[in-house]
Amino acid sequence: MIDLVTFFSAVLFLATGYIPGGDHAECATGTVVAISEEMAVVEIEEHPLISNIRFSFENTLMDPNDVVVGDQVNLTYVSKLVPADVGETDVGSWCLTRKDLDGIVVSMDENQVVVRPLPEDPLAGQVETLRFLRNNRDLQRDIGVQPGDVVGISYVRDVIPGDPPQIEAVSWGV
Repeated sequence: MIDLVTFFSAVLFLATGYIPGGDHAECATGTVVAISEEMAVVEIEEHPLISNIRFSFENTLMDPNDVVVGDQVNLTYVSKLVPADVGETDVGSWCLTRKDLDGIVVSMDENQVVVRPLPEDPLAGQVETLRFLRNNRDLQRDIGVQPGDVVGISYVRDVIPGDPPQIEAVSWGV
């Protein structure tokens, strides 16, 4: 059974990002501008003081092989950053930024799904249809859909040009 101090500490951290006895956790979104086997540099968007964050992979959970230059990522870091062109810090977690798409299934088979974005979806004005490969366990599972059904898709990275254009889906559901 969890004690009340541990419970309230967890609630405080989740609600505020404050780590008791430590620093304040900060979050940032940015674009990977450089990556090597040891570290990454992420250009930060909309931060008042920092334009880049540089960090090593030794304390992170994400495999650096899953990220390429140009990917948009979310970072959580604990150390305070100082105004500079590049802030070096310890990043506790980072992940690819997910985007969402709502669309109508046009066609599907065991390898791929083609969807038409719903009119209110931001991609509707850019593409007529999109396809994604069913290349992971979540995308391969049968969610009981057929052509004509509306689905929600989470994807990463930008739309890949082609006929039809493609997205890198990570999950989908009704």
